[in-house]
Amino acid sequence: MIYEQVYFLGTGRVGADCLRILAQACGERLVCLAVEKEHVPTMRQTAARLGVPFHPLTPEALPHFLCARTQPTLLVSAHNSYLFPRKVVAHPHLTLLNFHNAYLPDYRGRNAPTWEIYRGEIYGGATWHIIAADVDTGAIAFQERVPITPDMTALELLMATARTGVRLFRQHIDEILAGTYPRRRITAPGRLYLSREVPNDGWFDPTWSMTKAYAFLRALYYGGLPILPPPKLRLGEGVYEIEDYQIGGCPIGGGHLYHTVPSADGRSALLCRLRKLPLPGR
Repeated sequence: MIYEQVYFLGTGRVGADCLRILAQACGERLVCLAVEKEHVPTMRQTAARLGVPFHPLTPEALPHFLCARTQPTLLVSAHNSYLFPRKVVAHPHLTLLNFHNAYLPDYRGRNAPTWEIYRGEIYGGATWHIIAADVDTGAIAFQERVPITPDMTALELLMATARTGVRLFRQHIDEILAGTYPRRRITAPGRLYLSREVPNDGWFDPTWSMTKAYAFLRALYYGGLPILPPPKLRLGEGVYEIEDYQIGGCPIGGGHLYHTVPSADGRSALLCRLRKLPLPGR
């Protein structure tokens, strides 16, 4: 191992899985950092079970902590929304390796599964790359495509890319800790998507074809996770939230209001179950 110190920064299932892999591979050199509050504090608990020191820091304190390193140090970032300042990225003793749930250089930034499904891509991906000053533009270490099936939701694609990312990390952990992995430079970075961006601003367009409408609904579906707001629809004077949807079949439960989008050949239809929202000021 060329690194005297290894830090980990991440959250969620991907973070917990990667921390376990690191704990087994590098032992006492590993410290788990934290700079954001999780909805469920899994990383503190996972670190405690693994016997890994857990060191929480404020966003303001983290750059000072990292820039004080005077020995070769690896920081692995997985499912982490913290943006490292330029002085940290440029620090000569730091190597920052990050997981991104898309096949870079395309779909940089946040919520890549949403945009890939909405734009009709046939695959997403998982990429481990070096962190650079500009988001998701650093040299690529390992990556793999993940097929997007016709009925796949953003949640399903998110989980599939996470599994692929963890598998890649496990397969290449020896190269990662030795610093011997390839680094392929990105020459034409794709578009950067921000966390506040939502396809069509979150509004379902009743003039869409069934194919486009279905892609939009799948792209916004995260199974109740607080990632994107539920899709909304305007019909006449009313505003509705789309609670559920399906292709064909019987309505999803009785006593509800539905919006129907027929297929081009009229042989099938997309059913959207609606919940009326109160109008502003009422």
